Amino acid sequence: TFTHIAALDYFPKSGTEFRAYNNSLEIFENTEKGEIDFGVIPIENSLQGTVRETLDLLIEKNLIIYGEVEQRITQNLMSLETSDLSKIKTIISHPQAFAQARKWINTNLSTVNLMNANSTADAAQRVSEGEDESFAAIGPKISSKLYNLKILSTSIEDNPQNFTRFLIISKKENKQKEGKIKTSIVFITKHTPGALYSALKIYAERKINLLKIESRPRRKGLWEYIFLMDFEGDKEDSQIKDVLEKMNENVIWYKILGSYPMAK
Repeated sequence: TFTHIAALDYFPKSGTEFRAYNNSLEIFENTEKGEIDFGVIPIENSLQGTVRETLDLLIEKNLIIYGEVEQRITQNLMSLETSDLSKIKTIISHPQAFAQARKWINTNLSTVNLMNANSTADAAQRVSEGEDESFAAIGPKISSKLYNLKILSTSIEDNPQNFTRFLIISKKENKQKEGKIKTSIVFITKHTPGALYSALKIYAERKINLLKIESRPRRKGLWEYIFLMDFEGDKEDSQIKDVLEKMNENVIWYKILGSYPMAK
C-alpha cells in the first residue's frame, strides 16, 4: 500500500520491523497498547482532502503526532502474467484509488465491473490468489512485485499532482526536531458571535502562519463543530505557549495533537 511506502520512506534503516493492519483503527489501538512504537496513517490527499476517519481517531485517542511524510500517488493497473487489457472484466481496488483513476477507467475500461477492497494491497492479493486473468487491481508498483502481477498500464491517476500526507503517530513526543516545525491542535469554540474570529485573531496579531484549518461535526450536538488547525511553530516555544494560553480564554476546549518537523 502507499502507507507501506510512506513507512519505508520515514523509517529507511535496515532491521526495522513493519507490521500490516487492516485499518487505521487497528493501527491506533496497537500503538496505544504498545504493540508497535509508531503508526503510519494517511491524513490528507492533495485532491480529495482530509481523511475523516484519521481526524476522528486523532481526536478520540491519546496519541501524539511524531512526524509526517508526503508521498506522490502513482496508480497502476496490474493483473496476472497471462492477462492483457482486452481481457479485463473486473477491477478490484480501494475506493480512493478508483476515485483517483476515474477518468482513465471511463476512457479505457468503461464497461468493467468495479469491486471495492480494504486496501490496494488487498486488491492485488485477491487478484493474485484468484488466478482469473479477467480480474485486475489498481495500486502502487510495489504491489505488483509483492504479488507477482504484471503491470498492464502505468500512471493511470487522473492528476499528476496527486500527493498524500501521512502522519507518524506514537505515545512519545519527537524530541529531535530539525527544520521547520508544525503544531497541530483541535479545538471547540464558544457558541457566541465572533468566537472563531477571536480565537484566530491571536495568531494573526503575533504573525504566526496558519497552515490549515477545517471543521468537523462534533457528533455530540446538532450543528456543533470541532476545528482542526495546523500552524508553524513549536508548542515548547514561549511565543506559542503564550498564544495557546490566550486562545484558551476564547475556546471551550482544545487539545494539542503534537509538534513535529514538517515534511520536506
